[in-house]
Amino acid sequence: MLAGLLELVASRKKDKKWDDAVALSFLLGGIGGVAAAVCGWSLAAEGGYDPATLSWHRWLGIISSGLGFTAWLVKSGRLKLSRNIWLGIVGVCFLGITITGHLGGNLTHGENYLYQYAPGIVQALVGYEPDTAATRDFSSPDSILIYTDLIQPVLEQKCYSCHSDAKSQGGLNMATLVGLMEGGEHGEVITAGDALGSEMVRRVTINPTSSKYMPTKGAPMTFTEINLLSWWIDAGADSSLHLTDEEVPDHIKALLMRDYKLDTRPKPYVETAHTSPINDDTRKVLEDAGFSVSVLAANSNFVEVGPKTIRGQMNSDQIALLPQAKDQITWLNLGNAGLKDDDLKAIGELKELTRLRLENNALTDAGIAHLDGLPHLESLNVYATGITDAALDVIARLPNLKRVYLWQTQVSEQGIEALRAKRPGMMIDTGFQFAAQTEQAEQTE
Repeated sequence: MLAGLLELVASRKKDKKWDDAVALSFLLGGIGGVAAAVCGWSLAAEGGYDPATLSWHRWLGIISSGLGFTAWLVKSGRLKLSRNIWLGIVGVCFLGITITGHLGGNLTHGENYLYQYAPGIVQALVGYEPDTAATRDFSSPDSILIYTDLIQPVLEQKCYSCHSDAKSQGGLNMATLVGLMEGGEHGEVITAGDALGSEMVRRVTINPTSSKYMPTKGAPMTFTEINLLSWWIDAGADSSLHLTDEEVPDHIKALLMRDYKLDTRPKPYVETAHTSPINDDTRKVLEDAGFSVSVLAANSNFVEVGPKTIRGQMNSDQIALLPQAKDQITWLNLGNAGLKDDDLKAIGELKELTRLRLENNALTDAGIAHLDGLPHLESLNVYATGITDAALDVIARLPNLKRVYLWQTQVSEQGIEALRAKRPGMMIDTGFQFAAQTEQAEQTE
């Protein structure tokens, strides 16, 4: 490269001293190329490099060195060639060194080494899109694969330069999960289900001054990345594991939120589902019948419905109008509305319901039976109704029910305990009723 630049100067200066400098540069370049080839040949003998890339790098290096010696012979006057041929040799030598150096960089640093740490404007110009937490879409936790979306990008950034298709140092190729699980020349690096017993975890957590520490160059794995890797291994190190398939430990939840802005808390149905807007005529029918109809949010077509007045009494004809908006009604407040058991037939048709308030109504088990099968109901308030333990079977079958309010009902303490056994994750609010009964029983004993 230096000889090429000196040749540009020499062609203008017309001074033999410059020609001698060019000749010496080509001679030293040729000698340096031979020395580099010898070292490279020895390094390649260790294995782990992509054969095609290695072959091109090797032979282009040899050819470039040979052209360097040829250029020295010409410039020193030992070989007579026309100026056009001479310039052709210089040009091909310059191009050969450039390509050889680039291929060498690919072998030692990975194919993206030129752009991986370049400024954003350079990456944009060449169309390189770095795979980082900031560039990945984590808006839908249900679709996130732990390995593909959280683990593999880290391996690509921190490990692929030495352990990929282009270069598999120690026989370890992490470019595929199969290769990662197979391990390298010294055995497996991941023991599924046992992060602490996995060699890979040991290598990224030992003292950085150790010769065994990984990665040997570049940025080390962060605290978050190591914790995610360990969690994935403990969960079985399976490529098909979704984020929502596993019970996410609290410390992992905190790290995902802090570093990835990834909220692992289950979203309510109304935040993930979509529906068409309520028909204007339907809205008018409901409002004329005494209902208040309001959308939940500016970006949602689901609506909340309830009486226009506090403790507004609704008759059966009014309740029967609700299914006209069955695809939009998701919150329904009919507390203190004078409902009867038969009125719940119409409410049972509202399959998009997620929150239902029926407190302070003369309802029995027969009415609650009409709610059986509401697929998305998350909250049910039957406070101060006449239901008994028989209604709890229906409540237990509501697949997504998370909260139920049972104050001042005919439900027994034994019924509550049976419901808790069937649905351990459900919040069952009984007020102070059973707490007082339990305290009284303990005092009696």
